[in-house]
Amino acid sequence: NVYMHKVHSGIDATPFEMVSNFKGEIARIDNERALDMLLSVPTQGGTRTVNKTGIKIDNIIYIAAELGPYIGQQVR
Repeated sequence: NVYMHKVHSGIDATPFEMVSNFKGEIARIDNERALDMLLSVPTQGGTRTVNKTGIKIDNIIYIAAELGPYIGQQVR
């Protein structure tokens, strides 16, 4: 509740305002089979690290609210 409603100097607005005023289209994966890539065993030692921006695979970043509790952790 605090983070989303505190003005950030880099954007001169609150994150809530930025999200509320977003007029673009949210990119979604229509092909659920493409999500299998997230479930495949990574080539870099079998784990991936969840960052604030999500999970990066082949220079594509995947993000979901459910990943929030795992930021900074290595996952399989």
